[in-house]
Amino acid sequence: MLLAGILAPDVASAALDHGTARGTEAAASAAWGAAPSPATLTWGLGSAARQTATVANTGGVALTAMTYKVVMSNGLTLSTWSLAACATPWVAGLCNGGTGSAVGGTYRAGTTTTVTSTLVPPVGGSSYLQATASSVPALTVTMTLTITVAGRSQTRTPVVTNR
Repeated sequence: MLLAGILAPDVASAALDHGTARGTEAAASAAWGAAPSPATLTWGLGSAARQTATVANTGGVALTAMTYKVVMSNGLTLSTWSLAACATPWVAGLCNGGTGSAVGGTYRAGTTTTVTSTLVPPVGGSSYLQATASSVPALTVTMTLTITVAGRSQTRTPVVTNR
């Protein structure tokens, strides 16, 4: 046993010989999330075909994506809906001169759809949604939006620096 200790290097002591760290680091925690306002958009006789909502970044972490759950209420209608996101507020149906980024495809009454979008609000800021009906239904139809952020897979990776 003594001979083995002399001939073989001590792995444990070799692992401890790895240098000295200098500088300061801080550990912090933060929350992430996003919320729409209003969370429910309503169409019916006399309502506008286009409805808007604001999505606020409710946490302190930069987001890379968000998951939308879009629940359309039941309704006897042939209307369909689309949803688009914009980094600036919608003006007269336009996103800073364009059409915005589609969030999912076409939504129909009585369906629930989950989609992911990479157009996200900045930390402390907002992004903007516009939902558009192909035609205004005679009976009331609602679109309820729920937004989730799937932890680290949809947030920016923290950067560690040595000062």
